[in-house]
Amino acid sequence: MIGSIVFVTLVGLVVRHLCKKVNIPPLIGFLGLGIFLGPFTLDVLSDDLLNRSSEIRTIALIIILSKAGLAMNISDFKHVGGTAIRMCFVPAMIEIIGTMLFAPLLIGLSLLESALLGSIIAAVSPAVVVPRMVQCIEKGYGKEHSVPQIVLAGASVEDVIVLVLFSSLLGLHQSADSAFLQLIDIPVSMILGTLACLVVGNLLVWLFKRYRTFDSMKVLLLLSISLVFMAVESRLAGIVAFSGMLSVLGINCH
Repeated sequence: MIGSIVFVTLVGLVVRHLCKKVNIPPLIGFLGLGIFLGPFTLDVLSDDLLNRSSEIRTIALIIILSKAGLAMNISDFKHVGGTAIRMCFVPAMIEIIGTMLFAPLLIGLSLLESALLGSIIAAVSPAVVVPRMVQCIEKGYGKEHSVPQIVLAGASVEDVIVLVLFSSLLGLHQSADSAFLQLIDIPVSMILGTLACLVVGNLLVWLFKRYRTFDSMKVLLLLSISLVFMAVESRLAGIVAFSGMLSVLGINCH
């Protein structure tokens, strides 16, 4: 497994360099590399690595969301709060409603199947949005109206909404008896996730002000708590809705 990780890392660095040379987004090269090295082509990766891919993706998502949170400043949203909130809902709802209107006519799906397809289309990739918006923040693009911060917040919260909506619609499709009640998971998960990040975030601010420590220790503590949030979300699945992604994003905001 360690050998596979080292091999993928080194080859990934080479692919990244080559993609930049020919002006192709490195992400495209990484996707192609994953397909090429995966079990359906060369199959050169360790089975242990493939079996642990879910945990590795979770860690990668935590790092991406943490980076997004650290790039956002709460004070920037004071004059654009309404716009940021609308960005969390409006784009996804337009895509889902549009799919529900046209999918039955064009590809013959039912209304519920169209809603499922729309929730898939509406989901954005943090791996694509976050690095680009962080780069825009660092270069000062859209600083006057906090455009990158708005997109970061909107994309991150929208992902939470769309993922919960997809799970609810899928449950409704499989069992129409009680799955409709799962739609209430959307506001519940957001409220609990926000409360968790507010409580833990304020506690961390108090600790960091009271006890001086190195930045590296702060980063390790934030990552550890982020892992706990995602673990709590997994443990509470089926019991109560909780958004670990929103909590991770929230505790890293400053």
